[in-house]
Amino acid sequence: MKNLKLQEQIVELRILLQNICDGFSTENFNKKTTLTMRTKILFVLNKNEKCAPSVLIETLGIAKSNLALICKSMCEDGVIVASKGDGDKRNIYYSITNKGERELNEFYVLLSNETATLNERETKLMEKRFDEIIEFLNKKYINN
Repeated sequence: MKNLKLQEQIVELRILLQNICDGFSTENFNKKTTLTMRTKILFVLNKNEKCAPSVLIETLGIAKSNLALICKSMCEDGVIVASKGDGDKRNIYYSITNKGERELNEFYVLLSNETATLNERETKLMEKRFDEIIEFLNKKYINN
């Protein structure tokens, strides 16, 4: 197998990031920061003004039927809205609402508690490294 170390690093990184995102703590087993599909959708919609279902499907790797169910529930909760396309009324676009933005920001606050032990230098270093990883992965796998 070519470059076993890289595969091991990917697995280790996924485990560590999942533990951070899921709020794993041996002290209280807090799961308030579990990165749910709902939170992922809010994140993507917050980055894009209007988003077609196909973008969410491709970005999040979710089945069309599952996306429809989740988005229907999220619309009912008032965290996103569905709107028809300007030209072709058959097209649907999703947008985040103010309530959805508040929910996403509450998630960010909870997530920041998971990284509160980092000092300013460590935080900046982590942000820089994550930016580099995200940029590399976007170039290599997303923007091909």
